[in-house]
Amino acid sequence: MEILSAKYLPDGTIAAILPDNTVLTIADVVVDQKLRDPETDELTGEIVRVGGTPERQKLLEWQAEGNTIEPWIAFEPVPGTISDRQFFQQLAVGGLITESEALAAVQTGTLPAAIVAFIDQLPDEQQFPARMLLTGATSFERAHPLTDAFGSMYGMDREQIDQLWGDAAQL
Repeated sequence: MEILSAKYLPDGTIAAILPDNTVLTIADVVVDQKLRDPETDELTGEIVRVGGTPERQKLLEWQAEGNTIEPWIAFEPVPGTISDRQFFQQLAVGGLITESEALAAVQTGTLPAAIVAFIDQLPDEQQFPARMLLTGATSFERAHPLTDAFGSMYGMDREQIDQLWGDAAQL
C-alpha cells in the first residue's frame, strides 16, 4: 500500500490518500512493544512503536520515511463584527497604516491618509456617508459593501480580507 498523504480527522482517525485517490480511514492505534533478545528471550529494554492494524503499521513506516500526518485544523468562522480599535490596530500591524494613524483614528476619529484616499475615489454621493461611517463607527461589519471595496484598494481578495478580520478579532 503506497500512501501519498495523510491528515488527522476531527474524530482522531487518520485519512490516508492512496495513489488512485481513494481515501483510507485508519484508526490511530499505536502500541509500544518491548523487544526480546531472540536467543535468551529476555527483554532488551528497547521499545518499538507498532501499529494496531496493518494499515496503521504501514502509516508508521511511511512516517519513518520522513512523511508527516497533517494536523486537523478546525474551521474558524470569520467574525461578523470587529471593534474600531481592532480594525485600525490590525491595519497598523499589517503595515497598511502607521501606528500613529491608528491611534489618531481611535482617539479623535482622524482618518489615516490611505482611508481618506479610498473615500476620495468613491462616487461623490458616497463620500460623505463613507466618511461618517469610518469616523463615527465603534464597530465594523465584515458584510458591509465598503469592506470589500476597501480591501480591493489594497489589492486584497475576499480570503485576505477575511484573514484581516480574523486577525483583528484576536487583538
